[in-house]
Amino acid sequence: MGCVALECTEVGCESGLTVSIGNLKAASQSYPLTVEVCVESSCHTATVDQKNSAVECSSDDTMMSCFVNEDGSVVVNVFREPEKESESVTVKVSDSLDQVVVDETKTVTYVESQPNGEGCEPTCRNGEIEVFAAVP
Repeated sequence: MGCVALECTEVGCESGLTVSIGNLKAASQSYPLTVEVCVESSCHTATVDQKNSAVECSSDDTMMSCFVNEDGSVVVNVFREPEKESESVTVKVSDSLDQVVVDETKTVTYVESQPNGEGCEPTCRNGEIEVFAAVP
């Protein structure tokens, strides 16, 4: 019997963390909002601002991206190679009046995936958490 060659596709992936922040639109009308996501001791910052009637999220940090969903929730992606199977994540959001609308620490557990098939590179590790702003 001969060997069977491993057939792999060429899909890429990036390891990291996805943070969903709900209730932001209802929690603060005082833009811009500063969003800080800290994974262990590494922190990343984004800004949520209202321009005309649209709410947008932006960051100069090349290790993260963010966007605002139609329901007003904000999704932040932090691109990083996890150091452990689970890590501590702190999410802080404050408005332009320095009112803290989110200050929460959670543990994220990463899941390993191989999008090109088992035994095929790359191998990525991703995790997700969800937090909610306190509505006054």
